[in-house]
Amino acid sequence: MLISLENIIETPDEQYYSHIIENYGEEGLFDPVEISKKMSDNSVNSIFKWLEWLDWRVQNIDYEKWNTEISNFINTHFNKCSDLEILYWLLLIKPNTQVNVNFQYYIKLYEKDYIETDFQKPFDLWICLFNLHSHYWSEYFLARKYVVSTDTDYPNSLIAELIPRLINQKIKNKWIEKFFSNTPNSRDFLSLLINDDSFNTPKWFQYFKELNPSSFQICLLILRKAEQSNIFTSPEDSKDLFWFNYYKARKGDLFLLIYTMNRVLSGTANHCYNLKHWVEFLTFIESDFNIIEIKVRESENTILQKKWANVKIELFKI
Repeated sequence: MLISLENIIETPDEQYYSHIIENYGEEGLFDPVEISKKMSDNSVNSIFKWLEWLDWRVQNIDYEKWNTEISNFINTHFNKCSDLEILYWLLLIKPNTQVNVNFQYYIKLYEKDYIETDFQKPFDLWICLFNLHSHYWSEYFLARKYVVSTDTDYPNSLIAELIPRLINQKIKNKWIEKFFSNTPNSRDFLSLLINDDSFNTPKWFQYFKELNPSSFQICLLILRKAEQSNIFTSPEDSKDLFWFNYYKARKGDLFLLIYTMNRVLSGTANHCYNLKHWVEFLTFIESDFNIIEIKVRESENTILQKKWANVKIELFKI
C-alpha cells in the first residue's frame, strides 16, 4: 500500500524522513515496507518497529487495506522478530495477527528471556485476544503460580475481564472463586453482570445492589443489558421498573442518563441493544420529550447538547 508524508501526523525520524524527501518528496507516494528494507538497519526487528510506529500515526487512508497488507507482512515474518515489546503491541493492535502460531512463538520467546513465573504481560495480552482463547491456554496460565497467587498483579478488574471468556467450567470456577476471595467492588462486579450471562440471576442482581453501586453504574447496567435475547430487556417486566426506580433513588438524573447513553453508543459498533427499552428508561425519568429538549437547551451545555443530538439520531431510528 502506498502512502505519503501527508498521511503521517508526525515527522518520522531523520533516517526515514531524509530518505523519503530525497526519493519521493513531500507529496510523493511510497511503500512503507519497501523503504524500511533500504535503511541501514533493515532487520525484521527494525521493520516491525517502524510499522508499529506508523500504525499509530497514519491518517486519511484505506484502513481496511492498510491493516490487511501490514498484517500479511507481519504474519509472514513474525517468527523472525525477537523484539518482545514490538511483538506485544503488534499482536494487540492487529487482529489479523492474533493467530495461535504467532502467540506460541511469542510465548516461546518470552519463556527463553524471562524467569518462568513472570507472565504478567503475556497473560494480559491473552486476555485481550478473543481469537486465542482455548482450554490449552487457560490451563497454561493457570499453571503459572505467579498468575494464580499474586493478587496485587492480577486485580479483580483484570479477572473480571477473563471470567466471561472462559469455556471450561472447572477452570472458570477457579477464577470465580479467586474473584470473590478478593472482595470485589461494585465496578468490578458490574463487568461480570454485563459480560457474563451466567450472573444474570436475581441472586447476583441483589449482590450487586448490596455493593452500593453508583447511579452511573446502575445506568450502565440497565443500558448494557438491554439486548434482544437477554432477560433484562422487557419494559413490562417489574424487575426493569425496579432498576429504573433504583436509578432515581440513587439520584440518577436526566443528564447523566443522556451522557451514559451516548457513551455506550459511541463505544459499541453494530450494537444489539433494545433501544425501545432505552426509550422506556428515558421517558421513565422524564415523560415529555418536549421538556427534555427544553432542559437540554436551557442547560447551555454544548457538550450535553451534542451528546443528546447523537442519542436522538440513534434512538429514533427504531
